[in-house]
Amino acid sequence: MEDSYLQKLDLSLNAKKKYPLPLIKLMTRYGEDLIWADNIIKAEAVMKFIVTLTDGIIGASEFRNGEFSFLCY
Repeated sequence: MEDSYLQKLDLSLNAKKKYPLPLIKLMTRYGEDLIWADNIIKAEAVMKFIVTLTDGIIGASEFRNGEFSFLCY
């Protein structure tokens, strides 16, 4: 992922709802793969994004309470 694609903007709840749960699950898997590849910095960024993204979305609590969410704290 190129740094030029990274943006540091807050997403509105309406914008967050545009991310379907299967896509969030895929991003979670990507974060896990980064951990296995020992790329902790990118994995932490992915997991922080997922936690931020799922905040306030009904049915997405499983992503905030995942086994790798400890990276975000």
